[in-house]
Amino acid sequence: MAVSFFDKPTPLPRVFVSRTATSEAINGLMPLVDKAFGSKEETATTIVPPAAKPVSIFFAGDIMLGRSVAEQVAKNGNEYPFEKIKDTVAAADYAIANLEGPLTKINNAPSNRMRFHFDPALGPTLVASGFDAFSLANNHGLDQGAKGFADGEKNLNDLGLGYFGNASDDNGTILHFKIGENNFAALGAQDVYRKIDATEIGKQIALEKAAGNFVIVYPHWGEEYKHEKNARQVELAHAFIDAGADLIVGMHPHVVQGIEVYKGKAIFYSLGNLIFDQYFSVDTQQGLALKMNIGSDKELSIELLPYEIPKSQPIFAEGEKRIKMLSDLASWSATELGNQIKIGKIVIK
Repeated sequence: MAVSFFDKPTPLPRVFVSRTATSEAINGLMPLVDKAFGSKEETATTIVPPAAKPVSIFFAGDIMLGRSVAEQVAKNGNEYPFEKIKDTVAAADYAIANLEGPLTKINNAPSNRMRFHFDPALGPTLVASGFDAFSLANNHGLDQGAKGFADGEKNLNDLGLGYFGNASDDNGTILHFKIGENNFAALGAQDVYRKIDATEIGKQIALEKAAGNFVIVYPHWGEEYKHEKNARQVELAHAFIDAGADLIVGMHPHVVQGIEVYKGKAIFYSLGNLIFDQYFSVDTQQGLALKMNIGSDKELSIELLPYEIPKSQPIFAEGEKRIKMLSDLASWSATELGNQIKIGKIVIK
């Protein structure tokens, strides 16, 4: 099992000492003070442990940087796709999305617009986006063959970007990262032109959980352009959580699907597109991002951030549009989550 570890710098803990604290040197002078003033007041060193810093992770869906998206970048500049969301992405401690194809110059089918590859010259676009890591476990990961996939991994690594999963089996790279005192593991697998082996993935999840990690699974699954999850997605999601997964973030349908909480763990069946050129419908030009917050008291909450994607450039929804998108999301989700979804925040007890 290949393992990738991408660690953000962790600030050194601060130790606070009270103004009445005394060191050994000061203690050594106390007899003289007692003699001079005839009294002694007891003092003690007080060490106050710093409160655990809240943690935030940003999650988003499918990123496709070829075809018409590449044309928009050539016309408007490298920062164009992420320009209106990058500050929000970068504000999180860590950010993850799905990269829907290899970052490679290899192009085995130049006339086939459904065989994706993204020019490595767009690498700075990914770096500037604020994202830290990408799932490669999708149905376009091998569009340029095993060589193209491996070249894509190398190019991401050279850019200092993390990655996890692969398209061919369930034994892809596992991403490990740490924020403060919190350890995370992210696994990816695709269930589109092959079948995820829930038992195999379950073993990996169990090992990561036993190691003390918060386990995130990024499955590529479901039916395209359908807001309703199918039985296969539910079966796999529940199996992942039964094995020890803490969060499921789904991709592939190109539209947003509903939310469920199972055994106290959140399942997002599909976040939809983030950067894509599917201009043929409203639904494929809308998506959902998440900001997961782990508080100092370890309470977990997830902010729901719907957005529109005009001309392959996501922009967060506001006002009546946001209200409508969250209401639609509630209608596709578990009934008991309706009020929280409409507010735009789910709290996991």
